[in-house]
Amino acid sequence: MAKSKNHMENKIFDYPQICDKIKNLDEKIQFVSVINEKGNLVTGGTSNDSESSQNKRFYEDLYEEVATRVKLRKDFDMVLGKLKGSIIIRHRVVTMSIPIKNDILFVSADTSINYSALLEKILKEILVQN
Repeated sequence: MAKSKNHMENKIFDYPQICDKIKNLDEKIQFVSVINEKGNLVTGGTSNDSESSQNKRFYEDLYEEVATRVKLRKDFDMVLGKLKGSIIIRHRVVTMSIPIKNDILFVSADTSINYSALLEKILKEILVQN
């Protein structure tokens, strides 16, 4: 087990390719992005290039909040184990946050998606293969 953990930590990830692969897993996935530990967008995001400044600010705030949540959860790693991912279920959307090294993979999808199966698929098929 320690071997695969070290493998993930030393691995170089192709974030744009990972985002594309995940986006293509299911039509119910709305967008996929990678943010850094401060909440800044690294790659991916919404496909609308002509977003309003209000909409851009919304996503900046969202990404910052996601990064803060992931950082706070690390405080419990010693007792509960390292965070593999988290799922937030809202009335209009399901979001997933998956730590990758010091960055965070963020996925947004329609609420009708099988989010548990999607998270497992991302962890086992996408992140391990890249």
